[in-house]
Amino acid sequence: MTLLSISDVRRRFGDVTALDGVSLDIREGEFFALLGPSGCGKTTLLRILAGFETLDEGAVTLAGDDLTRVPAHQRPINLMFQSYALFPHLTVAGNIAYGLQRERRPKTEIKQRVDEVLERVGLTHAAKRRPQQLSGGQRQRVALARAIVKRPRLLLLDEPLSALDRKVRAEMQLWLKQLQHEVGITFVVVTHDQEEAMSMADRIAVLNQGAVEQVADPVTLYGSPATHFVADFIGANNFFPGTAVAGGLASTEFGSLPARPGAAVPGYPAILAVRPEQVSLSGGPLAGRVLDVSFYGGLSRITVSLSPASSAVSPSSAVPPSPAAPPSLTAPLSSATPPSSTAPLSSATPPSSTAPPPSATPPSSTAPLSPATPPSSTAPLSSATPPSSTAPPSLAASSLLNDKSEMSLSPGGTITVHQHGAPRVAPGDAVELGWAAEDAVLVEP
Repeated sequence: MTLLSISDVRRRFGDVTALDGVSLDIREGEFFALLGPSGCGKTTLLRILAGFETLDEGAVTLAGDDLTRVPAHQRPINLMFQSYALFPHLTVAGNIAYGLQRERRPKTEIKQRVDEVLERVGLTHAAKRRPQQLSGGQRQRVALARAIVKRPRLLLLDEPLSALDRKVRAEMQLWLKQLQHEVGITFVVVTHDQEEAMSMADRIAVLNQGAVEQVADPVTLYGSPATHFVADFIGANNFFPGTAVAGGLASTEFGSLPARPGAAVPGYPAILAVRPEQVSLSGGPLAGRVLDVSFYGGLSRITVSLSPASSAVSPSSAVPPSPAAPPSLTAPLSSATPPSSTAPLSSATPPSSTAPPPSATPPSSTAPLSPATPPSSTAPLSSATPPSSTAPPSLAASSLLNDKSEMSLSPGGTITVHQHGAPRVAPGDAVELGWAAEDAVLVEP
């Protein structure tokens, strides 16, 4: 059942468009996350829901009731601020009771509800302490207790864990999820931390420049991103630009690469995204040499420099070009190498990989594959190719989810591979790489 409906909401500040036609449906009892980089509009949307900001266009309804003209103090919604905003002169119990006292509730009811929520958040022993006598995690629990003691229909949390250190943050992620299930309140959390959203939320809306890029559960969002932005923002990824074809991607630089079609349209520019843990070093259409190996305890990160020219596949491998065949316009051949189907590309000239060539382009070693390209020794992995034996790292334990150091692949560039346990290769080793088609996806550029 839909509790909160956001319909085509727009908000502008002068020439800046903070929200550009945002539409979302949030279910009752759901833990929903608004995820995106700074300036994407997520906090503006949260303030509109709380009643602290007005909208220019659109509508916001809660259980069918229009909230557009309802003032903040009359909405059945509570907001937990990023700074917690605790009263320093009040005790823990006094902070929690403040909202109920403002509503002029009976003293017996206030005491009963405060005691209940103190027990729920594990702070009964600290009821008489002041906020300055508490740890960061304890202050966060007091702020949450103050928010849920009024039993709102919807609880909004603005970067609730950003002020905590990493260890406490991991503990509070689990605690928040458990608390949400216990109290049954719909939570909407705003965060820029992918790990935080992935570990807590039932569904996530990824925002970019005031618009919604994708809404999905964490598993779908991680495994099947719809756009290049989502694939880049959620976790680590390797990208290959090219043209979408049946069975994967035709790359001028690397030949035919296997992938699920995703949101890409055959014959149009697309980007192949494959997670580092899905890449296998046990054989495949790509070849390279290990540049660096980093060991993180339970996980090894391996950086491989690819050899694009040796693995490129083109239609000319089936029909040799005539001696007078002109060189490719997008990636000229090395002047010392006669044109042939296996001639390496000049390392100084990156090929074009984002726009499909015209149908009249003569065959050359760098022309992208068409769907009818015959198989060859560098053809894509079949769907029966076993995926990498390495499973994805735990989101709660891995700091690599937020690692963007190897997020894009330039021609002749590098690819990142994650392996569980100690590394099984060393810098300088020659390797072959690949992945199963179901482990990679094509996304829109």
